[in-house]
Amino acid sequence: MGIYGAGVRHTLDFLADLQLIPDADCHRMRWLFDAEFPFRSQLEAADSLHVHVKVADTSTLPDDAIVNAEGRPENRQAGYVKYAFPAGVNVIFSSIPVAEEDRLPNAQRITRPVLDHVGFDLRKESDSVRRRFDAVTEVAARNGWRAVGQGGGARPVLCCHTQVNEKRWAYPPSGFASWTRPLEFAFAPLLVTEASMGCDLPSIDPSAARSRNVRRNRRYRQRWLQRAAHRPPTLDPKAVLKRLPGNIRIASTRERQKLAPSRCARKG
Repeated sequence: MGIYGAGVRHTLDFLADLQLIPDADCHRMRWLFDAEFPFRSQLEAADSLHVHVKVADTSTLPDDAIVNAEGRPENRQAGYVKYAFPAGVNVIFSSIPVAEEDRLPNAQRITRPVLDHVGFDLRKESDSVRRRFDAVTEVAARNGWRAVGQGGGARPVLCCHTQVNEKRWAYPPSGFASWTRPLEFAFAPLLVTEASMGCDLPSIDPSAARSRNVRRNRRYRQRWLQRAAHRPPTLDPKAVLKRLPGNIRIASTRERQKLAPSRCARKG
C-alpha cells in the first residue's frame, strides 16, 4: 500500500476537524515522520500505519462524513470499527476495552476521544522486514524506551476478529514531550475472521505503577486456570440420577434433613 506522510497528516487534520482526534495528539503524530524519529527504519518497512482512538460510543460516529472522505470500512463489530484511507493509514475507533489497563478495577476514567496507540503494519515476511521488526527491542533500549513482546512461534496474537503472528510494543520514556502513547509493531499478514477468536489485550507500560496490579491479576488468573484444569468435573445430580438403577434414587434435601440426627442428639 505505502504510507504517504502528507496524506496521513491531511487525514488526521480532517478527523481532528470532526473532533474525533484531539488536536494535541494530531500535532504529536507529525513527529512520527520527523528525521529524528528513532523507529524510522520500521516506518519505512511498514505497508500501512494504523491509529487507534478510543471514543465514547462507536455507534455515534459520523460514518457518512468519514466514507465521503474516502474512509473505507474494513472491519465493523460492536464497539469497534476500522476505516482504511488511501494515504496508507487505517483509523480504528473503539468503545470497548482494548488494553490491560482498561480492565483494572480502579481504571481511571478519561475524556474521550483519546489516542490509544499508533501501530506500524509490517506485512511482508521477508528477511529484511523481519530484521527490522526484531530490531525494535534494541532500538527502544538504545533510546530509553521500554519494549514488550506478544506472540511469536506457534502462538499468534489474537484481537477479537483478527490475528497476526507477532507484535512488539514500545513505550516512550517518562516525561518525553514529543510522544506519550505506545507504539505497536505488527509482523506478518493480518488474518480477519467472521467469528471472534478471543483477544490478547496489549500489555500495560512496564514502568507504570499500575502494572504491578496487572501482573498480579495475570498470575492469579494463570493459577486459577491451572487449578481448574486439574479439578474433577462437578457432577450434575440430574445426570447422576439418569445413571442409577431404576430402583435407586437420590434423596431430596428435605428427606436428608429428616434422616440426619439433630445437633442435640449428636452432642449427647
